[in-house]
Amino acid sequence: MYRINKHFISGIEGYLLESGKGTVAFISTMLGGSLQQLQFDSTTMIPLAMEDYNQSYRGAILFPYANRVANGNYVFQGKKYQLPITEIKANNALHGLVFNKTFELRQKLVHQNKALLQLAYSFNGNETGFPWKFDMILQYTLQEHRLELEVKITNKDSSAFPFVLGWHPYFAVANLDNAVVRTETNADLHCDQKQIPTHCETMQRLAFSLEQEYDNGFVWSATNLRLHTEEYELEFVANQSQYLQLYSPPNRSELAIEPMTGAANAFQNQWGLKLLQPEEVFKEKWTIINHRK
Repeated sequence: MYRINKHFISGIEGYLLESGKGTVAFISTMLGGSLQQLQFDSTTMIPLAMEDYNQSYRGAILFPYANRVANGNYVFQGKKYQLPITEIKANNALHGLVFNKTFELRQKLVHQNKALLQLAYSFNGNETGFPWKFDMILQYTLQEHRLELEVKITNKDSSAFPFVLGWHPYFAVANLDNAVVRTETNADLHCDQKQIPTHCETMQRLAFSLEQEYDNGFVWSATNLRLHTEEYELEFVANQSQYLQLYSPPNRSELAIEPMTGAANAFQNQWGLKLLQPEEVFKEKWTIINHRK
């Protein structure tokens, strides 16, 4: 029987979902409803490492923009807006406005073969640069070899707003030199020194060797991928995320796989930018599947 318990790690509140057979997920309510730990069959895929969360954004939900907005400014329907600058050296707004918010428990259910946790947050539109109200519901479902994250966003304002939705999980990879990502992308996003896309180059890729360092964006034609490592093999499936960012940190012991519905700087370049009308609902689902080696 699965179980869900409120849990504190280093003073950070969250919920621990467990199968009792080595399948575990820890979701933090205090860190934007983010997935902070994941293991299947006692094999760690997402390691617990919350101490640098405000710099790494490990497991964060990225909304209403994912990745960067150059200089934090944009124009929407003829009006100029200025977002908070959170990447100081590059003068960019980075990774949205919900990553550090506290989510509330909405529902938790346990069954013989799964655990379901639903968290909710209401954005009141009072923050700099994004004056629209919205509700966000995160639903995590943990099973023996699968974790699903369903995101539901409802526009609670009286006018439409622009948005990009993304996710920022980091996966443990002991030896990146012997790891590979297999997926299909059909274009590379080329960036300037501040990691702002300048142009899109048509180029089909079917695999990414992780011997080289990555902080690159791609147009994602497959919306699913396989990560092959010495320790495990996983499948990552998206629904409406048509852009993909791969990031290998300098520590060379993990890989960030970032699905996004729009490109970096979409608030300016419009690549993948979506509009949500009043009371309209947008849903996305991401799935991590463990394939035993």
